[in-house]
Amino acid sequence: MDSKLGCNPSYMWRSILWGREGIEVGSRWRIGDGKNVSIYHHRWLPRPSTLKPFSPPLLPSQSKIAILIDENGCWKEHLIRNNFLEDDADQILKLPLPKKPLEDQLVWSYDKRDQYQVKSGYYVALRLKLKDLPSSSSPNIGWWKFFWNLSLPSKIKLFYWRAFSNILSTYLNLHQRKIPVAPSCPVVALLTRINISRWWGVN
Repeated sequence: MDSKLGCNPSYMWRSILWGREGIEVGSRWRIGDGKNVSIYHHRWLPRPSTLKPFSPPLLPSQSKIAILIDENGCWKEHLIRNNFLEDDADQILKLPLPKKPLEDQLVWSYDKRDQYQVKSGYYVALRLKLKDLPSSSSPNIGWWKFFWNLSLPSKIKLFYWRAFSNILSTYLNLHQRKIPVAPSCPVVALLTRINISRWWGVN
């Protein structure tokens, strides 16, 4: 998870790291003993978008969740109320803690069972792909929610999304990603020659 892109990455390696970004954005920590999770730097609150506290850092910046849990495995409500905004404090105190000491665990934040689902994974990937586009060119996210809920085969939904995002493995896209293929599709070239031949009456 800490690997770098490097100075001359292949298309495959860039794709793997792009996928890693989606996992990071869609994941959050389920709190156990709180020893491995940073209060201000990790994603751990079940809140859309940031998954992090909104509160200004009143505690040391590298503080772990463990300092907010007492020896009985309960939240230190007084400490939390004094160092977090009301909304953050309420969110933290609602989080269940294990009855027995357990390690913190990474879970998928976009599923009720905390398990990764392809549907929500592609939703996160779509958000990442469109985050740098101007708002006028971004599609209606509500429409995409409607689209993913349609009773269509998953492979058709996936093909439509890939076509819309221009990430189909066409000859042009492969050529632009430095894959050694011709930039033009041979089928299109053949059909073009056939049409030209018919136009000029050449057999």
